[in-house]
Amino acid sequence: MVPPGRTYRQGYLLVLEAAGYRVEEGLAMFVERCRPAKPEAAVLHVVRGLGYLADVADHPALPMSREEIEDYWTGRQPTVVRSWNG
Repeated sequence: MVPPGRTYRQGYLLVLEAAGYRVEEGLAMFVERCRPAKPEAAVLHVVRGLGYLADVADHPALPMSREEIEDYWTGRQPTVVRSWNG
C-alpha cells in the first residue's frame, strides 16, 4: 500500500523497496521501464521527490514517524545519487 499523497514514481519505488529491492535498483528499473529522455535528470527529480513529505501526514501504514523517515532519507539521498550509475 502506498500512503496517500505519494506520486506514482514514489509509490513505485516504495513498493520495490518493500519487496526487498534497494532504492538504487528501483531507480534502474524506473529508467529501464519509463525510458526518460534525460535519465540523470529524471533520477535526481525522483530522489528529491522521495525526500519531500510535507504533503504526507503520519499514517498507520508507515513503519515510523514522518519525521524519522525524513531524517533517514535526508541522509540517504546523497549516497543514492553518488552510487546511481544509470
